[in-house]
Amino acid sequence: MQNLSTLLILLIGFVACAMCEVSMVVQGLDHETLANFQHMPYTSDMSVRDLYIEASKLDHAFTYSEVPLQGHYLLTRMLHLSLTPTHGWFYEVNGELTNEWVDVTKLKENDHVRWYYARAGPELARQ
Repeated sequence: MQNLSTLLILLIGFVACAMCEVSMVVQGLDHETLANFQHMPYTSDMSVRDLYIEASKLDHAFTYSEVPLQGHYLLTRMLHLSLTPTHGWFYEVNGELTNEWVDVTKLKENDHVRWYYARAGPELARQ
């Protein structure tokens, strides 16, 4: 009976997680959509970094570069737009700007990540 209960719990968890997903949109300097990934599979303990790595596996035209820095990762290029002294990549999760490293920010089921390329700082991207 214990085995049947365990199997039922695992099956319910699998069915529920079969519909677990996250999404990500990437916007350029003028807010144009450069990439849009909807209904991406979500896994527990998934980070923002994991999400763009998975996106690059689904669409080989979606490319990025990163460098290790202080034990984390710094995104230096996404698609054709690179980090410069005056421009950079910023991201929000569910509309909330974060300044955490991409490998630190953990996602939850149905989260939406928006990456945007901006001048000088994220406040200018909202204008």
